[in-house]
Amino acid sequence: MPSEPVPSEYADSLPNAIADVNVPAYVLDESGHVRWMNDAAQSMVGDVIGAPLVDVVDVDPAVARAIFGRRLSGREEGDHSVMILGPDGSRRRVEISSVRLVRGHRVVGMFGLAVPQDRKRARDDASPLTERQHEVLLLLADGASTEAIAKRLFLSEQTVRNHVRHILRRLECHSRLAAVATARERGLL
Repeated sequence: MPSEPVPSEYADSLPNAIADVNVPAYVLDESGHVRWMNDAAQSMVGDVIGAPLVDVVDVDPAVARAIFGRRLSGREEGDHSVMILGPDGSRRRVEISSVRLVRGHRVVGMFGLAVPQDRKRARDDASPLTERQHEVLLLLADGASTEAIAKRLFLSEQTVRNHVRHILRRLECHSRLAAVATARERGLL
């Protein structure tokens, strides 16, 4: 069931609230160019208004364009993880949540939020897992399948299986469910 529209008494305030919120927010046009960013987004990637999204993400440009095309067409939905490039060339993993912008019956772009992953469930330095294994474990804890993890982290399914095997070995577990339970008990999640 679609959500209700924003009540009229709040509708005029919403654009300013999105601009001022401390979560990076952005708008891409239908060609994948950045058309708007709030201050939080600009502080993370710099002023890239007018630039193509492939200049902001650390992904092969052809892959980035294909993913954007699938999301824009509605063939692929849900949140995903991606590395973005800072103005100084630094890399940072963010969780992207995006929705298509529709005018009438025509898709005109995408609106998204980019939540830095270090803001949730950061890896403890004493963890027996590598950074990547921790990322895979977080996705396992969220119920993601091997295929979903591969897509979100831009890995092959075989690479994900290898990471899971190493996680099980390092946590001395025999199943994914047991690994998640053990990780919760040890404070790794």
